[in-house]
Amino acid sequence: VRYLGINAPPVETECGEQAAAANTELVESQTVTLLSDVTDQDSDERLLRYVYVGDTFVNGELVRLGMANAVNVPPDDLHADELTALAQDAQREERGCVHES
Repeated sequence: VRYLGINAPPVETECGEQAAAANTELVESQTVTLLSDVTDQDSDERLLRYVYVGDTFVNGELVRLGMANAVNVPPDDLHADELTALAQDAQREERGCVHES
């Protein structure tokens, strides 16, 4: 599964390790709901989905925590405005690691 609307750093980086750990904390051993937008799969045949655990929008939570950047890739832009706003807040508040230099 490739999370729609976000881009997390590579796992082999320090920030990527932190992002992967945050994702694991949110989804591990949980029942997840996967919702599609327009495009079903990417070129690597991964499902493109918005991920929810209960009422938690996991894609958005990763951005809110500063563990992923918002990326608008039309036509899959159902949550683009929300994710962009969360990214701006995370950057302004200096949360997470994706905004570090």
